[in-house]
Amino acid sequence: MHQKEKMAFYVSFMPMQAGYDILDKYCSGKHNHLMTVIDDYLATVEPSKRKELERIRALAKQTVPGAEEAIVYGMPTLKYQGKPFLGFDAHKQHIGIYPYSGQVIETLKDQLHDYSFSKGAIRVPLDHPISEEMLKHIIHLRLLQITPS
Repeated sequence: MHQKEKMAFYVSFMPMQAGYDILDKYCSGKHNHLMTVIDDYLATVEPSKRKELERIRALAKQTVPGAEEAIVYGMPTLKYQGKPFLGFDAHKQHIGIYPYSGQVIETLKDQLHDYSFSKGAIRVPLDHPISEEMLKHIIHLRLLQITPS
């Protein structure tokens, strides 16, 4: 005769916040901490660059409180209404800022003289962080494209 094992299932009826999809397995057990996919990415970045990426993320989320977090094209990305408005990642000599719009960069090209840029990327030197004002301007222009009035 085989004895049946009892299985216990835990079901949560609380919806998870967008972007929070990985349980932190290194938790002490007293609290369940949720990590985002962006947290996972940032954990792989060297500390000096991570600090700047975290600053960019915090400023962007302060500017767009309901922003969703995702990894798009292998980099941290914030979305609004399901559409990406800001990507950011670390490179050897710079931080990349990606507004997901060549039009945003074209509009700002005369104000980006401190940075090198291409149609889709702004390369911010490690020793000259992007200003809060410029980052908010980039985000504002992209949001105007996402939610035209």
